[in-house]
Amino acid sequence: MKYNKLFLGLSVAALTLFSGCSDDPEYTPASPVTTPAAYFDITEETTIDLEETSTDFFINIYRADKGDELTIPVTTELKDENGAAVASGLFNYPSSVTFEKGSDVAEYKVSFNINDLEPMLTYDFDLKLNGEATPYCTTSNKYEVAYIPWQVIPNSKIYDFALLTWSTLPEAEIWEVMVQEHPKKKGFFRIKNAYDGFPIGTWRGDASKTDYLYINATKANEVYFSDSKGNPSVFYYTNVYIFDGMGQMVISCPYSSFLNSTPLAWGDKLYDYKQFSTWTAKYVVENKETGQGYVDFGTSIGIFIEGFENGHRKPEAGNYVSTAAKARKNGQTWVRVNIPTDSWAKSSSRRRQPPIPCLYNKISRIRTCTRLSSLMPPGHGH
Repeated sequence: MKYNKLFLGLSVAALTLFSGCSDDPEYTPASPVTTPAAYFDITEETTIDLEETSTDFFINIYRADKGDELTIPVTTELKDENGAAVASGLFNYPSSVTFEKGSDVAEYKVSFNINDLEPMLTYDFDLKLNGEATPYCTTSNKYEVAYIPWQVIPNSKIYDFALLTWSTLPEAEIWEVMVQEHPKKKGFFRIKNAYDGFPIGTWRGDASKTDYLYINATKANEVYFSDSKGNPSVFYYTNVYIFDGMGQMVISCPYSSFLNSTPLAWGDKLYDYKQFSTWTAKYVVENKETGQGYVDFGTSIGIFIEGFENGHRKPEAGNYVSTAAKARKNGQTWVRVNIPTDSWAKSSSRRRQPPIPCLYNKISRIRTCTRLSSLMPPGHGH
């Protein structure tokens, strides 16, 4: 878009100058933008995290049409994060990619032996294609690739009442999860397929792919959802579907909105981030020698249902906090992750039938419809 604005500005200026020199100006339109033969999508992720089981990764390259088979060259420059050359053969990558007939995407595949890579070192791939870039697509792109050997913390569990906000069940659910800690950033955790074990409803994630919930607890009193680099992230999509005809359950971390200084946005609603300044979770270490402890989000999270951006009725007020207080069940902790402790006795491996949502309870229909339509968090304990 910067290119487009610059071009537009020049066009207007040129037209103005020409008009000043003649009473009968002639306007010559600019040449149309020509899409290069192949290009990278500028919106795709350029940070690639490798796992201990990784053997390869792929980068997509696109073309404008789905024509005949086409092979195009790819130039690769590879260095480490310090600018040093990388040993030959450490990564195997192609000098060209081929678009199959009828396809507008080709895969640039990089293979390697994970045991040969230096942990925690970032490898910078600088890829170039023939042709000129445009404001809408690029013919060169840089990718950061790193192997980070996250450390598994055994016997970890999630305690969750949050997803049951709209149900009639009085108890929280507890299930085992794989929690890992960053090898250098102590207190930076990730949970593999965090809600796959949720015993109610259906988990519809892709079992062939790994999904992580990242939790940045490097500061014990300032804990929040994050991306793979530790930057604040507002939403986590659980892939859990509880109620028939409704979308997946989505957990929000309003404190991340505060840290980003951006409104929490859901559907056509914007919630002022300033009101979430105290909505942080806590990381409590119970045993300093073993690291045993837990991350407690208390009631400082929000629950949304995908697809119900506006709901059936308008919220009573556009205030995230006041509506949350009405939905809260007193004294409940909504999400807690143990890291780990033996005091978590309850564990369920069976999937139960979805609870009867209050939406279908004639006695409490109005109250529940308000909660469904407002799509606010289940409470705030600060």
